[in-house]
Amino acid sequence: METLQDYGLNRDCLYEVLACTISKKNEIEYPNTASMGIRIINDKLLKIKPYYNTITHKNIKENGMVSINFIDNVFLFAQASLKEIKWGLKGIPIEEYLYYNYKYRGKNCNCPYIKDSWMVIFCNVVNETQIVKNDNLGTINATEFELEVNNSFKKKGSFKLYNRAENLALESIILATRLKIARQNKDELLYSKIETRIDEYLKMITRFGKNVSVLKTINLVKDYIKFLK
Repeated sequence: METLQDYGLNRDCLYEVLACTISKKNEIEYPNTASMGIRIINDKLLKIKPYYNTITHKNIKENGMVSINFIDNVFLFAQASLKEIKWGLKGIPIEEYLYYNYKYRGKNCNCPYIKDSWMVIFCNVVNETQIVKNDNLGTINATEFELEVNNSFKKKGSFKLYNRAENLALESIILATRLKIARQNKDELLYSKIETRIDEYLKMITRFGKNVSVLKTINLVKDYIKFLK
């Protein structure tokens, strides 16, 4: 099996990915996906930091496994991150998933991954640490999971470089998820600060061109914020 460095992932660098885990309701399993930053530790280990009270955090705690998906379509990041069934925002369609079968904890497991990803890394939890993240947008409690690579494969060469509009769209998605947390915590000052930053990004994006994926993304961000109010 190739190492993370063989795939061009550098130690101590941060990458934005889609993390897929298994959810279960009434004994029925189904995939859940969230946008997530990962940091490479060495050839076989990486770290992720999902927030408390998220489905991704719950699933990793319960199942101990996750697939790390590298995606070159920014709209998939929006669908994964800004899903709310009660608002009709359903996330990534079920037909966009495939499953990888492997043994973990002595049993056969089916781990979901996104078929449109250009590279996938399947991981298991080996350690976890409770942390507090501080930045200029507030304080967030999270769990830092240390993950060991179980298997990986590169489906295609991406060769894609995100342009400025796509990078800002991705940042807007991440900020929108923080906006929800600020609303849940009734932190109106933080909510206003994040909303202002998103507005600035969206105005800049509209000046950069007519990328269809980006336009779909900012429309989804706007809908998500509208429902939060």
